[in-house]
Amino acid sequence: MTDASHPVTQRVIKGFTKSYLRTIGASIRDEGHRWHIQLPSHVELDFLEEKEFDLLIEVEETEAGEGEWALSPDSRFAQQLLSEVADQFPVGTITVTTEQVEGDYLYPDWILESDAQVESANFVPYYDRTALFVLVEIGVETVSEYQRDLLEAVTVDTNSSEVLPNLTTTVSELMFDLIMDPLEPTSEDGGSEISIESLEKPLKDAQDIALDAVEEVLQQTREEATRAAEREFEEYRQLQEQRLDDVQDEISSLTDRVQDLAREINDVTEQRKRVELLQQRNELQSEQESLESDREQLLEEKQNGYREKRNQIFRRHSLEVSTVPATATIVTYERGELDIHLQQRNHSKSIRVPYAVGEGVTGSVACENCGEQLNGMNPIRLTTESSGCNSCQ
Repeated sequence: MTDASHPVTQRVIKGFTKSYLRTIGASIRDEGHRWHIQLPSHVELDFLEEKEFDLLIEVEETEAGEGEWALSPDSRFAQQLLSEVADQFPVGTITVTTEQVEGDYLYPDWILESDAQVESANFVPYYDRTALFVLVEIGVETVSEYQRDLLEAVTVDTNSSEVLPNLTTTVSELMFDLIMDPLEPTSEDGGSEISIESLEKPLKDAQDIALDAVEEVLQQTREEATRAAEREFEEYRQLQEQRLDDVQDEISSLTDRVQDLAREINDVTEQRKRVELLQQRNELQSEQESLESDREQLLEEKQNGYREKRNQIFRRHSLEVSTVPATATIVTYERGELDIHLQQRNHSKSIRVPYAVGEGVTGSVACENCGEQLNGMNPIRLTTESSGCNSCQ
């Protein structure tokens, strides 16, 4: 499991849904765990016939009745709504600036875990960069699990392919926040400096990253599917071995009956009766030969460990995984330096670190005294003469 992407939470999908429905002019009566939705007469959702319906929050699909839809990240309503939005707005754009994040800077763990306090901070922008924010739909299908859809949000810098997990959170909150007015992405216009061709690699990277992020879930599903396949194979094996025992019993019974008929044939003198008995014996022998052929086939399968059937069962229970970018938004964000003024007891110091708005401090920072990398386990410390860290203080 990686933190390079984020599962699309219930909060995000609620924000997205409410934002989009308001955009198309829908009336929403929020009753907590139930939203009553009424669409304008001129608006249609391709996957809905009714203009008025209820969305049930945090319930299972099976709990929704007529005129009701469950709303959760993996619900049919959310998946179909995302597909419809993606068809209408294939690529949107959004800009993340210091004004939008209201100076709420993201400090690294080597400051958060330090005894030093941030007295003030000021961001100095140098240039703009672009990234691609993608909601990736991951479809998982097996015989035992049928269909399961997962949603992961990923942001990738279009130039460096750097994964920006904090920017993913920032964009999600700006676009889908239920508390503040959601920020609507605008459709990409012809004057954008980003070409569609340049988005192919970050789109693929985003899908790969999302797939890596759900590897634990996929592994659990694989294990469940394997156990289901093993149970099915064991049932098949037991049935075949029971069938082998039954065939053997039938052959033994037929053998006894053929032997009895042979004795009767030797004792009978009447020609007509003898012909009847010979015909019966031939029929029994033919049935016996057929059963012996079945027995040989069953024995051969058993000796081979029922390999062909086992492979067939396990193939049916294998996972089919697909990834589709449900929505994509081009994000313009600022990069520069963050000037941080730190205070620890009577000591103070100003430091400058590379910074990206919405993402935080970029790259690693070394202790200026000993050169060790600063991190949560080795936070910065201030002394009379300079700054240091746990490793050298």
